[in-house]
Amino acid sequence: MDIDTNLLKDLEGYVIYSLDYKETSRIIKIFTKRLGVISVMARGAKNPKSKKMNLTSPYCKSKFNLKKSRGFYYLIDGEIIDANLGLRTSIDNLYYSQLFSEIILKTVYENMENNEIYDFYDKILKHIDKIERKDILLAMFLLKYSSMLGYKPNLLSCINCGKDRFNRVYFNIDYGGIVCQDCYGPVGGIALSRQDYTYLTQLLYEKIDRADEIDFPKARADEINRILMRFLFDKTEIKKLNSWDLIEKLKLL
Repeated sequence: MDIDTNLLKDLEGYVIYSLDYKETSRIIKIFTKRLGVISVMARGAKNPKSKKMNLTSPYCKSKFNLKKSRGFYYLIDGEIIDANLGLRTSIDNLYYSQLFSEIILKTVYENMENNEIYDFYDKILKHIDKIERKDILLAMFLLKYSSMLGYKPNLLSCINCGKDRFNRVYFNIDYGGIVCQDCYGPVGGIALSRQDYTYLTQLLYEKIDRADEIDFPKARADEINRILMRFLFDKTEIKKLNSWDLIEKLKLL
C-alpha cells in the first residue's frame, strides 16, 4: 500500500498517548509498524457508545483505518488485536508501560518506519505483566533500546585503552562504556562492583522473558537503572520523563 494515499487500511500499531479534545473527541499518538509515531484525531471517541473509545485506550494494539487530510490523520474505525488487559492488573504494570511508551514517544521520529524498535516495544508490553522484577526489565529495556538507537555501550573492553582484563571497573556515561583502573584517573567514571559489571553484561545479552531468572539485589538494581537513565538522557534529546519521576517518588513512600 502506498503510504502517501489519503486512506490507510489495517495500519498496525499501539496507542502510546491519549489526550481529550473538546467534549467528545481525543487526539492520540499511535506507534505504528510502518509509519513510526503518528498523531491521529479520533472524533467522538469519548462517546460511551462509540467503537472508537476502546481503540483509543492506551497500550491497546489494533489495526487502524485512517484518513489523511491536510497532513493530519483521522480515525475512521479499526479492530483490536490485543487489549493488553494484563497491564491493568497492577499499578506497577501501568506505570512501567507508561514509562516505556513515553521513552518511545520522545525518541521515535514521526512518519518514519522502524520495525526493529516496534517489534521490541511489542515484546516488552507482552511481558510486563508476566515479569515480577520490573526493575530488571527496565534495565534490559534501557540497555537494549539505547543500543537500537545507535548508542550501544562498550562493556567488553576499556573504551580508552582497549584492555579486556581489569581488577576494578568504572562506567563512563560521556564515552559510553567501561573504563579500567589504569584509565580511570584521566577519563573518570562511576565505580562498579564485579557483581554490577557482570549484571550489566548479562542484561545486554539476555532475553527479555528471562528477566526473573537474573539474581541481583534490588537496591543495586535501582541504582544501575539511575545510571542507565542518565546514559539515555545524555545520548538522546530527552530532558525529562514524567513517568520516571513518578516511579522514583513512589519508591520513597
